[in-house]
Amino acid sequence: MTKIQILGSGCDKCRKLAANVKLAAERIDLPCEIEKIEDINQITAFGVMMTPALAVNGKIVSSGKVSTPEEIVGFLSAPACDCGGQCASPETKTTESSCCCGTPAESAAPCCCGGDGKKKIMTIVLLLIVVASIVFMIIRRIADHTSPAAPSAETELVTSANAE
Repeated sequence: MTKIQILGSGCDKCRKLAANVKLAAERIDLPCEIEKIEDINQITAFGVMMTPALAVNGKIVSSGKVSTPEEIVGFLSAPACDCGGQCASPETKTTESSCCCGTPAESAAPCCCGGDGKKKIMTIVLLLIVVASIVFMIIRRIADHTSPAAPSAETELVTSANAE
């Protein structure tokens, strides 16, 4: 059975999302368990920063908006992995690690498309760029403070007056 979780404070948007979830499940005749989560600690444990949010079988599929019943039908009908049904051809899939694509959403099998690895690499690259930028800013500030200051116009006037 599919588990659908609505994460939010219980506001009007959360109630509208719950109504849309019920409509979507009825449209595709999907037996499901709908749970409303209003505890902020549980919501943040999902990694949600904006509510209302929608999770299908423990995976966040929408956040910060009221999804339409049509969008929710798409979430409920989609494969369990992040590839959106774009996994490699059947020849490249091994029988030892069955792909989650084409299997029921409750499947805990790892995705064969490697989508998570690409996300991790991009995240690491972006973090390295941010860290490098910060390091360069610090080096520049240190260099600005340690370099001898250029003489100002007042210093030159005082020096030339003393020399005479």
